[in-house]
Amino acid sequence: MEQRQSMNHQDPGAAQRAVEEPISRRTRATLPISGLICGGGGALTLERAIQALPGVIRVYVNPATEMAYVEYWPAEVRLDELVDVIEKMGYETVRPEERS
Repeated sequence: MEQRQSMNHQDPGAAQRAVEEPISRRTRATLPISGLICGGGGALTLERAIQALPGVIRVYVNPATEMAYVEYWPAEVRLDELVDVIEKMGYETVRPEERS
């Protein structure tokens, strides 16, 4: 999976925690997204919306596969909050099991 790491400008401490905290405390979620159009504009907008949540470490949205890959701190943001952002942006997704 190709990863793009965008900085969370609303949470400048996120990058420092990513270095200091053990990777085992991070959680990854792969979220299928219906309605993304190939071309990337919607994917980039969705990435920015998800990245704005406190506790999100990195996010990559692939419009070709209609998948979002999110790494986050579960103590700071819940999976439901990620799904809520996707749905508020006008896309559909399912609530998968979290995995670490």
